[in-house]
Amino acid sequence: MKRRILCWSRSLLQKRFTKKQKELGVALIDIGGGATSIAVYEEGDLIHTAIIPVGAGQVTNDIAIGLRTSIEVAEKVKLEYGCALAKDVSKKDGIDLAQIDSQEEGVVSRHHVAEIIEARLEEIFMLIQDELKEIGKSGCSFGRSDCGRGSEDAANCGSCKR
Repeated sequence: MKRRILCWSRSLLQKRFTKKQKELGVALIDIGGGATSIAVYEEGDLIHTAIIPVGAGQVTNDIAIGLRTSIEVAEKVKLEYGCALAKDVSKKDGIDLAQIDSQEEGVVSRHHVAEIIEARLEEIFMLIQDELKEIGKSGCSFGRSDCGRGSEDAANCGSCKR
């Protein structure tokens, strides 16, 4: 379920977009902890906002389930070793969980962690694409700016560029 009311910091919008970008058309995408927010500008005006109830917290939950570890350890794994494109990570790279938390044991594949992250981010980007299609604003000619901690995680290995 998407919500249609969204409050953006005016200074955030001003810092992120130039007047020209707002005229040509641009979407601000904020992958937050619990949700992904979208604000679309065209011809200088804010024309659409949406909230998708999936965010970076779900990536952490997926890692915790996939590695059978706590949310706290999963968050540290995501931030320290996470990559959004599995193809950019060697299958030989390992993560020693004991170095993250002394109560953990075992080495997990960094490639496996990247696969988990990539799968959830692909879902988020598909939902964003669906939202933009719904308002007739999908396609290569439409600009995008990502912000928020989740967006930073996604950009680590370039999944936002795909």
